[in-house]
Amino acid sequence: MEPAQFCTISISSVILRHFHRVLASRLMALPLLNEKQWAFINADGIAESDFVMAMMINEANEKLRQLHMSMIDVKKAFDTVYHNSIRATMMSRGLPNPLTEYVMNMCTHSVARLEVDGQLSAPIHPRRGVGQGDSLSSFIFNLGMDNVINAIPSEVGLSIGSTRVNCLAFANDLVLVAEIKQGLQLVMDCVVNQMRKCGLSSLPTKRQALSLVPSGREKEMKVISEPTFVIEGQQMKQIGIEDS
Repeated sequence: MEPAQFCTISISSVILRHFHRVLASRLMALPLLNEKQWAFINADGIAESDFVMAMMINEANEKLRQLHMSMIDVKKAFDTVYHNSIRATMMSRGLPNPLTEYVMNMCTHSVARLEVDGQLSAPIHPRRGVGQGDSLSSFIFNLGMDNVINAIPSEVGLSIGSTRVNCLAFANDLVLVAEIKQGLQLVMDCVVNQMRKCGLSSLPTKRQALSLVPSGREKEMKVISEPTFVIEGQQMKQIGIEDS
């Protein structure tokens, strides 16, 4: 296995784990996170996002409207997010300075060690990312992803009633939505640019796009299978009718 496929995990005392669990629970109860985020919340995020996805597809099919979606997996998001991005986000949300400094101290003063054949490495001080396995890290990660989601232009998306949907987020998985292909390309460009500022990038093997376009003569929807979108300088795989 390649070294890049490994990640650090958080190992702390029982008291600290309980403290972080309580702290994360209280922070999650505050209206701090973007409503488009469905991960690490007190609800069935998968069911909620699946319901919204089904509504969008039904809306496009029934009213013969274009629907363009791209699926992006943020690469090793927990491990690569910049610490200064975390600080800036916490400050912009108006969180108390002592809490911000506590979180930054936790991020910047963590120590990791590798064990190979029973031998321990010298201490390693991670300069990016948050510790996986810590309850507070999930909240911090969601705050970091908020930077990416908030970069999406509000005027782009698919309108369903009075609601416009342009993004669904579940942890490091993003589904970007637009009613015209130029709109989706704009959304992807904005997201990629913001991810780069936060130290994040997309996983090339998990980039996919789906385009449903009405066919005027047949009065039905068709799936566009030709490559249509570009992300990080590469053409994105287009999902066709034969893909599952």
